[in-house]
Amino acid sequence: MDPGTLYLVLSKLWHFRKPIAYMVFGICIFVMMVFILIFGGSVSDVGNGGQNGEFPPGMANVSKEVLRYEPLVTRYAEEFGVTGYIQIILAIMQQESGGAGLDPMQASESPANRKYCKQPNCITDPEYSIRAGVENFSIVMKQADGDLFTALQAYNFGSGFVDYVKRNGGKYTKDLALKFAQQHSYGCPDPDDFRAKVNACYGDYTYVDKVMRNLGGMDPYAVAAAGGQIFDFNAVYQSMRGFLGLPYNFGGNSPQEGFDCSSLMQWNFKHAAGINLPRVAQDQYNATARIKAAELLPGDLVFFTGTYDSGTAVTHVGMYIGGGRMIQSSSSGVNVDTFTSGYWRKHLYGYGRIVRR
Repeated sequence: MDPGTLYLVLSKLWHFRKPIAYMVFGICIFVMMVFILIFGGSVSDVGNGGQNGEFPPGMANVSKEVLRYEPLVTRYAEEFGVTGYIQIILAIMQQESGGAGLDPMQASESPANRKYCKQPNCITDPEYSIRAGVENFSIVMKQADGDLFTALQAYNFGSGFVDYVKRNGGKYTKDLALKFAQQHSYGCPDPDDFRAKVNACYGDYTYVDKVMRNLGGMDPYAVAAAGGQIFDFNAVYQSMRGFLGLPYNFGGNSPQEGFDCSSLMQWNFKHAAGINLPRVAQDQYNATARIKAAELLPGDLVFFTGTYDSGTAVTHVGMYIGGGRMIQSSSSGVNVDTFTSGYWRKHLYGYGRIVRR
């Protein structure tokens, strides 16, 4: 019933039978409240990160001043081949400037600044700053062979940090960042500076922590400590989110064909993070390390059994995104769903973490 018709009906009831009108009006309000609670909650859970007001995993939690630059960041991310890292670049800008000033990416001293000036804040054009900042990020990512955390710290320290990591185990650690800062520190003018306590007043050796704090999602150090594959969860998550609503296609292997559960995992991990997964859910289970529910981090895989007769124990897979939720391709198409209750809980088989090879 459209609003106009409903109004006419209620008006007539009000004129002739006020008690009935009260009853009908009350029923309408009740139905609307139930609809909002059920369907409105589901929509907001996907769009706003879900329960308890938590921020969406992998989405940049940044100020409106930073968000206004998202179109420019997207434009230059496409130009320099880092479209999978748009949210991370926004998180960098949040740390660098909060979106304020004429050099929001603090790119004046970066090698991508091709102007004559190389002093702090000598860039006076926000768009040029974003272009240089995004290009600089793409440069350090290539130098770091795609190691996100080494690249992030190199954005702050300079590309010399990439070489330092390669000479010292080839893997980013916070301790390496501290030692690099100490070796390049020339004293700390401010004794109250947090870096003064460890004589590391060169750049910010906690830079990775601070940028990742601007993102929802996994704790990179917890994943590294567990021996897991360090990858850009944000890139994989955002890639999968781009297919929300795409119809399910058993045997489909691409966006053009559609995805089934395991091909959604395989295609997006490959294209967004350069990680090669086997094709079917059972093989993906076999290729990952076993973890407990309490150890789950966004980016881990969740496996199910008995969802159809496949002749294997594992018949379905989704990617954990936090809050007891996963992103998956099921009979409802690509969607976000809870697996801690209802149908999925009954068919839960186990969890897997992508491991280093």
